[in-house]
Amino acid sequence: SATACDSYVWNGVVYTLSGTYTNTYTNAAGCDSVHTLYLTLGWSSIGTSSVTACDTYTWIDGITYTSNNNTATYTLTNASGCDSIVTLDLTINPSPLVDLGPDTTYCSGSTYTLDAGSGYNSYLWNDSTTNATLNVTGTGIYYVNVQDSNNCYGFDTVSITSTSGNKVSGDIDTAGFKASLVYNF
Repeated sequence: SATACDSYVWNGVVYTLSGTYTNTYTNAAGCDSVHTLYLTLGWSSIGTSSVTACDTYTWIDGITYTSNNNTATYTLTNASGCDSIVTLDLTINPSPLVDLGPDTTYCSGSTYTLDAGSGYNSYLWNDSTTNATLNVTGTGIYYVNVQDSNNCYGFDTVSITSTSGNKVSGDIDTAGFKASLVYNF
């Protein structure tokens, strides 16, 4: 008996189906000698692993891919014990880059608006609001998580400090013209 994948060659004949096959020979004594082949064939398989990922993807071959790829292959053993060749069809999308700006100080009693940018499918701020902007009225660490149309996520955080207003005032005399200056910070 024999087990093979896809095909089997016996006495110069290629067999592509499982079955029982016989071949008759003449032995040294001039008598018929019947040989029987009990053949079990399994089938190799091929397939494609279609994946869309954000930024990077680690495939079954252990390699971390950072760009699109449709040429990587990997060989596994299928249920019939034959090769199963898988081809990767990978699309890598970049995650959105959110920028809430630098850490900022603003005057208390006013509102400071943080803007995560437009065009995202969803927004989630640390206070659970879901708008593109967040009105800040106090000191704290603020963050936003955005999701784009490729289901990729971006994140940014910023520190906002609210200070009480201080006033600086003085007189300016320039070429005989006097003016008063008041600066609030």
